[in-house]
Amino acid sequence: MPTLANNCIIANFLDFEFLSSYFRETLSNLYVTLKVFIKQNTSKAMKTAIVAALFLIFFTSSCKNNDVPSDTPSCIRSLVEQMEKTFVSNPPASVWQYTFNNQTVYYIPPVCCDVFSNLYDDKCNLICHPDGGFTGMGDGKCPDFLKNRKDARLIWSDNRK
Repeated sequence: MPTLANNCIIANFLDFEFLSSYFRETLSNLYVTLKVFIKQNTSKAMKTAIVAALFLIFFTSSCKNNDVPSDTPSCIRSLVEQMEKTFVSNPPASVWQYTFNNQTVYYIPPVCCDVFSNLYDDKCNLICHPDGGFTGMGDGKCPDFLKNRKDARLIWSDNRK
């Protein structure tokens, strides 16, 4: 099970390192302002509550609820990691698990116009492109996938904005 330290705290520190200098300065000024406000206007109990709330907000604000289930093949996890490093698409990128022709498959829907979707087996071998492309009908190698797929399970969805 993922821990708060692994997913949130590290992500916040990494994010902070890459902030623009303007935004870093703004955060610094906000911190100083809050520190002065807390010092001058609150009781010890209130100070503790405010600091605790700010701590929780800061360390969970960039938490990603993008944890890929542990039973997902490592090659599919690698595909997700690659997608997380690319641009944010509209509609958001996602990975779905289905049963198709009595095997577990992983479907990645098209992210834009005229782009193929991808259907992989559990070893990340590309089976076909079920839909998308210029015609919207895929590559024709598995025309019955969308009709005959079963047991839908969302594996990952890009929640970046």
